Amino acid sequence: MRFKTLLAVSTAPFILAACTTAPAYGVADASDASVAATADAETGDLTTLVEQVAIPYEKFTLDNGLDVIVHEDRKAPIVGVAVWYNVGSKDEPEGKTGFAHLFEHLMFNGSENAPNDYFQYLQEMGATDYNGTTNFDRTNYFQTVPRPALERALWLESDRMGYLLGAVTQEKLDNQRGVVQNEKRQGDNQPGGLVFYEILENMFPEGHPYSHSVIGSMADLDSASMTMCATGSATSTAPTTPPSCWRATSRPQKRVR
Repeated sequence: MRFKTLLAVSTAPFILAACTTAPAYGVADASDASVAATADAETGDLTTLVEQVAIPYEKFTLDNGLDVIVHEDRKAPIVGVAVWYNVGSKDEPEGKTGFAHLFEHLMFNGSENAPNDYFQYLQEMGATDYNGTTNFDRTNYFQTVPRPALERALWLESDRMGYLLGAVTQEKLDNQRGVVQNEKRQGDNQPGGLVFYEILENMFPEGHPYSHSVIGSMADLDSASMTMCATGSATSTAPTTPPSCWRATSRPQKRVR
């Protein structure tokens, strides 16, 4: 769905350009040159402004290898937490397309020490803007929590990072497989829903890590089993050291070290 939206947005200027009414006699307006000059100046100013943007942050690595990036912003007593795993659909071995995305769903279905739905825990602590996404190169999880709830949010992230597999049951697997397959049906049955598959197949050779979609195939999703979950073999590489980011209103280093 993200890619289809991006494609629609990127083609919009061309559609609008095609609909523009041309001058009746093709005579250049005397103000065209000044308009072009103004546009160039504005573009230059924008480039300068972008180059001047500086977002201060601190980066450090924990003893367990986790990279942490902290940006401090005191505008409100909230903390934005994002955990990014360096694994995505490009890491899926043959016959296991869609497994990275399926695991993203399972990560919200409880861990060994927090067995309930993670959305429930997040709601209880007053979190907002919480979800997860999967792409070719990465999987991420994010939430915005009240500052007093930061420690609990970090604990939940750490528990599903290290204690997920023991909490996966056949019922949870079947349920989330159905959810993912329904997402695929919804996307495929929209106007232009199959276009992205064609784009990938024609842009990349067979067997290329980007030649298959993130959502995967129905047949591969059907093959997902508890054996796969027990061995953690959803993808060919395990996300053992994901980078993590915080946008904080106070320094959270003591809480994460």
